[in-house]
Amino acid sequence: LLPDLVAFNALGSAVAASGQWPLMLRLMEDATKMRLQCDAITGTALVSACETLSAWQEGLVSWRSLRQDGMAINLIQLNSVISNVGKGRNWDLAAELLQLSLQPDEVTLTASLAACCDSMQWDSALD
Repeated sequence: LLPDLVAFNALGSAVAASGQWPLMLRLMEDATKMRLQCDAITGTALVSACETLSAWQEGLVSWRSLRQDGMAINLIQLNSVISNVGKGRNWDLAAELLQLSLQPDEVTLTASLAACCDSMQWDSALD
């Protein structure tokens, strides 16, 4: 019996809540092998699991891969991704993500500003 996307998302959310990002990345690989079409819930769990400073790059690569495979993104995911890359002091990447076609909200703008400020890019924060 193979898990469906609902079961996979439930497991992914539990893994994300525990902060076990290496396990989450492995789950993403398993989902690809099982040809599950990941959705916004999957992507949000992935981003949440990779919030640590050491995991933002892996999370970003996997998130971009999901997007290329057709996963719809939502503002919650985008805000989390911007926050994660900001923790890695990648203000330019945060600014690039801000340009995605979603309508930014206060959280999006705050995460983008924080990324610029944390990277000592005050002039970029004002643009």
